[in-house]
Amino acid sequence: MIWVDAYDRQHRPTILDIRQYLSAPTMGLLERLNHELFQKYRVKAAPPRYTQKSGWVFPYRLQGLTLFTLAVQDETGFAAGEFLIRDESGLALALEEMDRRCQGGFLQKAKDSVASRKDRARDRRAHEQTLEKTAVGPSDALPPGNNPKKLNKFSWVPALPPDKLRRLYRSSAGGMLDQDLLDDVGILLYMRCRQGTEEYALLRSGRLKCHHCGAVLPREDGLMVCGCGYQYTFRAYNNSFNDHHMPGGNATHIFAEFVEKWPDAQTDSAKMNLIDWMVHQCHISMASGLRLRSVLKNLIDAPQRTAEKLVLELAYGDAENSI
Repeated sequence: MIWVDAYDRQHRPTILDIRQYLSAPTMGLLERLNHELFQKYRVKAAPPRYTQKSGWVFPYRLQGLTLFTLAVQDETGFAAGEFLIRDESGLALALEEMDRRCQGGFLQKAKDSVASRKDRARDRRAHEQTLEKTAVGPSDALPPGNNPKKLNKFSWVPALPPDKLRRLYRSSAGGMLDQDLLDDVGILLYMRCRQGTEEYALLRSGRLKCHHCGAVLPREDGLMVCGCGYQYTFRAYNNSFNDHHMPGGNATHIFAEFVEKWPDAQTDSAKMNLIDWMVHQCHISMASGLRLRSVLKNLIDAPQRTAEKLVLELAYGDAENSI
């Protein structure tokens, strides 16, 4: 069955669908393409979009700029832009062309795009700070009994320190599983995933949770005052959620599954298997090159590349091994 017939507009494919659809040799070619582009240029596939001609296609992007679009043909081949890849020679030609494009100006355009976004973000933050001051006003303009020090005070469950996860895996590999560390890692992942998925759902429905008393407040323009005295603006709540990389977005279903399964993991083996499953989700998204899930930055307290090396180390025993 050809790709456009296998997945219509109502059925957006996941990476698991792609793995099941493509033959093993063809999937190997795709993984090599993904690996080369990511390791050399940090180019990754963005979420797919539907087209009438090719069905679901995958734009390969860097900093929002598209290098090419990948279209699956059938079980034995796919097109990277104008290059049809069914064997090693096709892959080599496609990679040679992508090298030429990246070195011929694409990387500089991506760099300029980052600088432009930073400038816009700086201007936006300055504007938002002005709006916040306008919304709150001087202390004597606040509702009676309220304190400016209670404005936009958020408390997010921290991300997992990479060394803690590394030590857990080493203890397991050495045959002396550290049970205290196992619980620390699992509970921290559980708490962060639970808070992230719960509050992401609130954000999407136009509500927020008071981080002092836990009350849920409906969205209002300007200042929102909780019954406990703490005050919020919805903009600051949304920005704080994103700035702390809380679990949510396209990967919500992964985090929600961990939250659902963790309370039932009563044995050390069950706990370790569930943590390993979560690490495996990180590895799947890295190996695919598809930027559909932000599992790494949502869970591990480290820069993206450091977190990626850690996942490779846990998977292969050597952080420098390729995907």
